[in-house]
Formats: sequence, structure tokens, C-alpha cells
Amino acid sequence: IPYIQPEVKRKYKPDFKIADDVYIECKGIFSLDDRKKMLLVKEQHPEKVFYLLFYNAYQKLRKGSKTTYAEWCEKHGFEYADWFRSGRSIPITWFNKNNKKETNNGN
Repeated sequence: IPYIQPEVKRKYKPDFKIADDVYIECKGIFSLDDRKKMLLVKEQHPEKVFYLLFYNAYQKLRKGSKTTYAEWCEKHGFEYADWFRSGRSIPITWFNKNNKKETNNGN
């Protein structure tokens, strides 16, 4: 039986705003709801840049999955960093004041 889920208006508050239209979202666990939310926010706000900082970017999306958080980001055009493997630092390039959409791998 087909049905249409009604529109639900929501608000998203990123973890950090580092410049105009540039945000960092920090994730330990990247749930299905989080992934859906990030896709919707990116789609509806193409002028903004969203970086994803993971504790472990090479963790699988779920038990039994072959896809890692990093692979999901690459597939969907999100730049990401791995907190644990990066020596617990955030890429300095993310803080570049001119870091607009055109410098985010063209995505």
C-alpha cells in the first residue's frame, strides 16, 4: 500500500561554525539518521561547506557492512578527517577563511 510521508521541518545545529558557511560536524557513531540528515542539509544548502570529523573514519557503517564512514563521505562528496589517525588534530585547511564551496573538491 503506497503512502507519502509528510514533510517534517527540522533544524540542524552543527557542532562548530568555523567561517561563514563553513561547518564541522564531529561524529563518534555515524548513524543512519545522521547520514540522512547530512545528505538533506547538504542538498538543501549547497552554498555551505560541511566537514565531517570522525573518531574513526574507517569504522563500518553498521555490523556486516562493507562500507566505512570514509567511503560513504567520498561517495557523497563530503570532506572528512579521522581524529584518531590524524594525531588528534583537525586539518588546518578547514580553517582557511577562503574555504568556500569551490575548494571542497568541487562538490
